[in-house]
Parts: sequence; structure tokens; C-alpha cells
Amino acid sequence: MKKTAIALFLTLFMMTASAETLTQGDTPEEPALIPIASEEFGDFVVGEAGKLSGDFFTTLWGNSTYDMDARALLHGYDTVALNDRYEFIRNPTTVQSIDPRDNADGGRTYTLQLAPGLTYNDGAPITAADYVFNLLLAGSPAVRELGGATILVSHIQGYNGYNDGTAATFSGVRLLDQRRFSISVKPETLPFFYELSMVRAIPYPISVIAPGCEVADDGEGAYIRNIDPDEEEPLFTSALLRNTLFDPETGYAAHPYVTSGPYQLRSFDPESGEARFTLNPYFAGDWRGQKPVIDNVAIRYVPPADLVPALERGDVHLINKVAAGEDIKAGLNSDEPIRDYPYPRQGFGFLAFACEGGPTQFPAVRKAIAYAVGQKEFVHEFNPVFGEPVHGYYGVGQWMVRLILDGGPDPVRGRQEEEEDVNPWASLSLDNLKIYRKDLDEAKAVLIEDGWTLNEAGEPFEEGADEPLRYKDVDGELTPLTLRFAKQQDNAAADLAERLLTEPAERLGMKVEVAEMSFGDLLNGYYRSSDRPFEIAYLATNFSRTFDPYYVFGSDDRLQGLLNTSGLQDERLAFSALALRQAKPGDLLDYCERWLRFQDAFNDALPMLPLYSNTYFDFSVSELAGYNPGSAANWPEALLYASLRRPADADPDAAN
Repeated sequence: MKKTAIALFLTLFMMTASAETLTQGDTPEEPALIPIASEEFGDFVVGEAGKLSGDFFTTLWGNSTYDMDARALLHGYDTVALNDRYEFIRNPTTVQSIDPRDNADGGRTYTLQLAPGLTYNDGAPITAADYVFNLLLAGSPAVRELGGATILVSHIQGYNGYNDGTAATFSGVRLLDQRRFSISVKPETLPFFYELSMVRAIPYPISVIAPGCEVADDGEGAYIRNIDPDEEEPLFTSALLRNTLFDPETGYAAHPYVTSGPYQLRSFDPESGEARFTLNPYFAGDWRGQKPVIDNVAIRYVPPADLVPALERGDVHLINKVAAGEDIKAGLNSDEPIRDYPYPRQGFGFLAFACEGGPTQFPAVRKAIAYAVGQKEFVHEFNPVFGEPVHGYYGVGQWMVRLILDGGPDPVRGRQEEEEDVNPWASLSLDNLKIYRKDLDEAKAVLIEDGWTLNEAGEPFEEGADEPLRYKDVDGELTPLTLRFAKQQDNAAADLAERLLTEPAERLGMKVEVAEMSFGDLLNGYYRSSDRPFEIAYLATNFSRTFDPYYVFGSDDRLQGLLNTSGLQDERLAFSALALRQAKPGDLLDYCERWLRFQDAFNDALPMLPLYSNTYFDFSVSELAGYNPGSAANWPEALLYASLRRPADADPDAAN
């Protein structure tokens, strides 16, 4: 077994030995469990370490992990789903059939027929026009004018003309009838490993988002028009969307009251960040047909250090994605009867670099920071038992990592049991990835080689000087090695990253200026929806199960900001990300080989510094049964399979 695999195995072994893990549909081994009535329990409160910003609508304007959870509760009926074999399939709850047809130009057209009887939470029928409206909105000039990432639908035929306003219709999107629509993808976007994901769509209510408008198709492609033909000026504009989406009191982004997911919004308080939800009585189920049974849910911000105490006090009933080692120990050693749920993380913590300007535009500076901080040192202090360094753009829970460590698919999925010399998986390893070990001499060397050899007077830099700050001549101007470091308030991991960066800074001729800010302000800078207030920031992310870094590291100018957050435009990295997405659908080995080549390019360019991935822990009250976050994309998905129960002879007054 490879060294990395041994480390992961030991982590998972310790994790499993100390934890009580439930699978979907299981209940604890307790006698005579009975359901708890919703009115008796009240709101089931989920405590999260970050505050909801109120972006509950779409990823077009950013993707905070906390807002993603709210979206997962509110929006449903996706056309496709990802199964346990890492394949996209038709969502049978939503779509009756998907029929592909190859086009003469090498592209492909998918015709989708919806299942009958779908409705929004208010009982209004969902038709093909609601799905088509999603695609028309996402690619529209109106959204582009508002800074939205319209390039997310650029794989569809006719996107360019529709998006720039030179075409009246989106020719690759067709509204065929009440239950049928089609999507034609461009030939240059094929092959794509997650090909069926290109026809992903969920329904959006045009009557709320674009009142007075409707979807039409006269045979040349779908478009949005005024319902009233006598209304000369088009109603569908960026001004309309600015009001219907972003009005602070009524905008759909923060107040989406007409939705299609398992829950519906009851209230949202922007000041506290608390949102409350109740069951959607019309929800037909997820792709397996599963419906939630916990009636009322709330999401509440809790400072990270208070998550476990809040659960012990009964202020919250579930805490999600606990990462810090001390917090995990507190939960495992609690005197209260709380449950723990470990699962490997599909994400990582990292230092984000601003690569479009300032000192961090230079790879040598980014690498010097990597040698100065040290991934191993970070993990040793932050989470030595349940964390481990990662040396690329990945998390330990991602399927490709698990396949490489396991030497191929497991027996359930047809694992080949060949000897190592004939098993093609045997040559795949994480051990060859570049490791940035703490080495201040190496950090200094790469800075000197890159030209950071001057002082503020333009003379040779001398170590031990009164102002030990290095400068470099950049296009005739002296640029100081001054780095603005942004960190989230009340975040132990950010505090640690700050210390590991600032302690060696003076020895290297760096100056680090630290600014503490809210998570919302930090994200605005990260996505560049405001001026970038930093060169470095500590952040963490969790990857979509559709792992496609093409948009994150592509060199197209249209990707800059909301998608390419680093600002890096590196040809080798962009090419390797493109090659990764072009793996043949279903060929796991080919994908993993390309994935390793992508990781090598990532480590060389270093648009961000990976610090750690880890075993996440969720903790809950003892009444929660059937909850298994390790088998789900997020806690809202896992909560669909959970229920609230207690022993039949328990005191009802103890439920809260």
C-alpha cells in the first residue's frame, strides 16, 4: 500500500473506531423508537460556522458554501443526477426520457421530456418553459450586464450571438411543447467526461423573476418576450432583474418564496443570517423518490469555537463540517448524548493568491510563501489526527483520490484483480506530486532568483538592515514585497495561517499587512465583485461532484472574477484542465491519468496553496436517526433520509 494510502487508511480507521456512523434509512440500535411530532420538537436548527449572505438563487454571482446549503433546500427537480458510480443519469423523478441525437456538425442534441404533474411549492404547474427560462436567463445579455457568469452555458449552440445581443434567440435551446425541450451542445465541447451534466437545469418561475414576460419559440430557438404584444419596449432587461433579484426587501435572490425543492423559505434575517424553512408539500422527491419528513428547519450562524457548546446547550440540533481538531475532540468527548458522523472531505483549506497583480503575480513569490508556511506544519497544529496535507487541487474524499489510493474500482464496481505488472491502475500514485515543505532557505533562494534583490533605494538588499524589505524592479518601477493578508473574523484556521506566514516574513524580506474582515467582504474580494483587498487570503472550499476545473483555471478573459478567482492565466494549467474534461465518459482510468497530469500543472503554477484536507465531522442531538452525510453531496441531501425519533419510554419534555 502506498504511503499516502496508509496515512488515509489510519485516519479513517481511527475515525470509524471512535464514531457511530449511520447509513441512510438506519436507526440507532435502541428499542422501540417512535417519531417525534414536529410541533413538539420545533425548528430543527442547523448551526454553521459562516453566516448566510442571502444568495439563495444561483451560482451566477458566486458560490458561498453556506448559501449553497440553503439553495439545496429550496431548489430541486434537476434534470440529471449523479449516481454511486460517478455517472450522470436521467433524474427519473423529474424527466421521463432524454433522447440524444448526433448532429451533422459533430455536436449533439438532447431532447428531454418532463414527468407529468410537477409543481412549485405554491401548486403552480412546472412546464418545459420553466426549464428553458433558466437557460435563457443564465445566458442573457441582461445577466451579463449585471456581472453574472453567463459563460456557464457557453457550451450550448447559439450562446455567442444570444449573449452579445446580436441574435434574437438562443438557437441551441428549443421549447418544443408543454413537457418537452431540447438542448444542443457545441461540437468543440465534446467529448466531456460529465457530458450529461451539460443538460442540467432546474425550473425557475418567470412570473416572479421576469413578471410580464414569457418564453417563446417560433422555430429558430427560444427567447423571452413580453406577454402583452402592445408593450413596445422589452420588459426583460438588466434593470428589471436588478429589482426582482436584488431588491433587499423582496428580491428573489434572498427571498425566493416560489421554489421547487424539498423545503420552502419561511423567513430570512439578513442581519443575523438566520433562515427558516418548512416542508414543501408538493415536492415529489429526489432522484430516488425520497422526501423529507423533518417539518421545520433553520440555519443559524454560530462562531466556530461555539459550535459544540451550542449543540450541548440545545441551541442547535446539528452542526456541520466541523474541521478543527480541538472542536472534533470536544464533540467526541462530550458528556451530552450527541451523535457523531465522520466522513472524508471533498475539499480543502488553502491560501488564495491574487495572481493578476502585486507581488503574488510572480510564481516565485507564491512558491516562496509555500516554502515559508509549510503544509505539514499547518496540519500539525490545526488538526493533527483528522487532517492531512494535500499537494494539489483536491480533497481526500473525492472519488478519483479514493480510486487512485485503492488501485482502481472496488469489487462492487467490477475491480480487476490483476497483478501489479498488468494492472494499469498500479502505476497511478499521489506520491509523485510536488510537496512544498517548510524551507526558509529555499524560499529565500527562489526570491533572489526572481529578482527580489533590491532595497527601497534600488540598491542591493542587505539582510539585517533597518528596513528588511525586499524590492524588485518591475517594468522600471521598484515594487516592494509587501503582502496584504485577509482573514475571516473568528476563524482559528485563518489565525494559524496568519501566524505561520508572518513569523518568518521578516527573515525573508517580506512585509505582511493583516486585515480582518467579514466572510461576505472576503468573498466579494475573492470573486472580485469589489476591488481586491488582498494578495493572500485564507479560505476553504468543497468541490462539486462534477469536478471540472476548466472554468476555474481557463485563460479566457470571460472567466475572470466569479469563476477564475485567482486571476492566473497559465497556458499549461488551462490546457491540462481542458484535457481533463475531455476524458471519455465512463473511462475512469483515463480520467484519473489526466487528473494527475492536471495536478502536476497546478503545483507548478500554484494559483493557490493547498494546506490540508481532512475528515469532517457532523454532530447532532441523539434524536436524529438515519442521517449519513458521507453518502450525500451536502447535509440538506442527507437530511432527506433522516428523521427525529426517541425511545418510546422517554420523557417527551426532554425532546428539546
